Amino acid sequence: MYKGQPSKRAVSLRKLLPIAADFLNYLEDTLRTETALREIHDSQALERTASGIASLSNDVQILVNQYMPPQVSDEDIRKQCQQYCKQLYDQWKMLDFKGIQYADINRPVSIPLSEVFVLPDVLVGIPEYETLERGELEKGYAFVISKKERRESSQEDEQKHSLHRERRSSKEQQVVLQREDLRIALVKHQRLIILGDPGSGKSTFLRYLMLTLAGNINEISNDFPQLASDIQNIIPLYIPLSSYAESWLSHGMEERSLKDFLPKHLRYLYLDAFTNAIQWQLERGQLLILLDGLDEIPDASLRIQIVRQIEIFTQSYPQNRFIVTSRIVGYKDAPLAAEYQAYTLADFNEEQIKTFTKKWCPAYECWVNQVEDSQSFQNAATKEADKLFQATHLNEGVKRLAVNPLLLTILALIQRQGIELPSHR
Repeated sequence: MYKGQPSKRAVSLRKLLPIAADFLNYLEDTLRTETALREIHDSQALERTASGIASLSNDVQILVNQYMPPQVSDEDIRKQCQQYCKQLYDQWKMLDFKGIQYADINRPVSIPLSEVFVLPDVLVGIPEYETLERGELEKGYAFVISKKERRESSQEDEQKHSLHRERRSSKEQQVVLQREDLRIALVKHQRLIILGDPGSGKSTFLRYLMLTLAGNINEISNDFPQLASDIQNIIPLYIPLSSYAESWLSHGMEERSLKDFLPKHLRYLYLDAFTNAIQWQLERGQLLILLDGLDEIPDASLRIQIVRQIEIFTQSYPQNRFIVTSRIVGYKDAPLAAEYQAYTLADFNEEQIKTFTKKWCPAYECWVNQVEDSQSFQNAATKEADKLFQATHLNEGVKRLAVNPLLLTILALIQRQGIELPSHR
């Protein structure tokens, strides 16, 4: 009864406890008062039976506590959720670059993510190929083949290259993915699969969304105005799928579900004090569940198993919101069900690159100089931002790197270390 519905099963068990207690009291009174049964009552066999019944009663109580936590008020849950969000924010608020240090300072780069994040756009659907096909193939071809090489190439070679470009261009025109505002996509769909190339910002986007939800309602209203009214009571839950896959391999079938994994995951993050609150939110449909890195499960057969568990979890708790991320490569081998709308992170456009430079440079100067605000540092940051943007704007090779958020960040770090980025080809 109530298979797959532990909370309802626990409620039924709890209702049976007083009935069982009344029956045991009645049985004991009857055995004591009836002369023919008193000898049985006094026998050791009955004592063993009573002991067994008491043990069974304890087992029932343990099951009740496991599947139905002690009753708490909505106000208690609200306070626990607030404490959870604060602790979550403190754990994840900094964007750390392990192994990257400023030349004159012996400490790793660490900058608040909220100060430098630029929201990318998305392309509707799954790319045709194993990576995002870029446009402007003429420019890409020109970048790879130097002017000198092109001058020296024969007419026959040039014709071959021209035919190759035409074929690629024709193939690209067959599948044109529509560009869309990511905030609109979040409003339109309860379940998303976000695909992207390495460095496109999949995990960083999930972290930013998690921090925004863990912050105050004003941050949500500012960053995601279309979504604010729908997620006022929702809290985030971030799960790296590689960690879940490791847990799945090390446990038996009866303990492999995502629901079973939640307490272990929270304990690993030192958030186990909020397990009951998270489960409460899950039952109420008030979680945004962020499942990161499907591609980080290298074994294809295991990835298929994990996808199946995600789908079962989604179906069991359909009122919650779900976002899964994966690289493009390999996703078609183990795709999620059609109810998950697929989007692909788009390259930064020129405006997004410029926005990043204006955010990154002041934040980096504040970190280097350990000051919150200074006019001289602001002036230096403005010059650095203009210099970085000009390098990406004037040099086609640098621009082709700068459309990727991770590579753009690396370019910014390289420039700040005093290495000049080329301003021309």
